[in-house]
This record gives sequence, C-alpha cells and structure tokens, in this order.
Amino acid sequence: MLVRMSLPENSASRLRQLQVVVAALAGGAALFLVVVLALPRPGDAGRADPFLVYLAIAATVGAVGARFALPGLLRTQGRRQLRAGKAIRGANDDERLLAVYQGEVIVGAALLEGAALLCAVAYLLERSPIGVGLGFALVALMLFWEFPTRGRLEPWLEEQGKLLRAGD
Repeated sequence: MLVRMSLPENSASRLRQLQVVVAALAGGAALFLVVVLALPRPGDAGRADPFLVYLAIAATVGAVGARFALPGLLRTQGRRQLRAGKAIRGANDDERLLAVYQGEVIVGAALLEGAALLCAVAYLLERSPIGVGLGFALVALMLFWEFPTRGRLEPWLEEQGKLLRAGD
C-alpha cells in the first residue's frame, strides 16, 4: 500500500506560479511564431540553402533529447543537495523537493522554448514551412510535457520523497 505524502502547505500557490511560467514560455514562443507568419513577405522567397532549417531540426532533436536527460540529472542533484544539507529554500523536505520540481519544469520548458524560437527565425529568414511547423510542435510539446498539475506533482513528490529517504 502506498503511503500518500501530504503536499506542502504552499504547494497550490507555487504550482499556480509554475503554471504561469510554463504558459508564459509557451505563449511567448507561440506569439513569436504567429508574428513571424504574419510579417509581410519581401520579394525574396528566402535563402536558397535552408541552413537555418537544418540547424532548427538539429536544435529540436537536441532540445527534446536534453529535455529527457536534464530533468533526471536535476532531480538526482537536488536529492544529493538535500541529503548533504545544502541550501535549497524550504521549511522541510517536501517544500525543498517542490523547489527541485520547479527548477526541473522550468529548465525542461526553456529548452523547448529556445528551439521553438530558433524554428521561428528559420521560417522568418528562409520561409520554410518546416521551421514554423516544428516551432508550433515544440510549443505543443512544451504544454503537453511540462505544464504542471497537481496530478503530476503529487506522484513526483511521492517518488522523490521515497528516493530521498532511501538514500538513492
């Protein structure tokens, strides 16, 4: 039987703040993509060689890969810091783990946002639909993978609390 951890007292407000951050990152990238689509097209149809599109594709693959690798590293590092008594803000382990969760979500969303903005620039300069399509796909992935909810936070805190207590 699983023991349910109680959420830290201020988790609802911190979760709301984190939702605003992720929504702002996704919204900013989406807005830039819309602006790029709405800009008037100069007489030039774009660069002949789609260098930036290739770069945007590589950045997309890299950002998605880093999004899977970095959060695990951040979790592990956060638990190590907690066990070592290093300064992570919070009154207790649950609140400190919540701070680790916030950092993990923000880093994951920022990785995807950066690649989405590069895709928008690639479309702006080269007019390749691949750039704008990848950009919007990254915004959707950001909202799908990173948008924090209580249903995502509770099991995360429970799992990380168990790992912290087990010394893992």
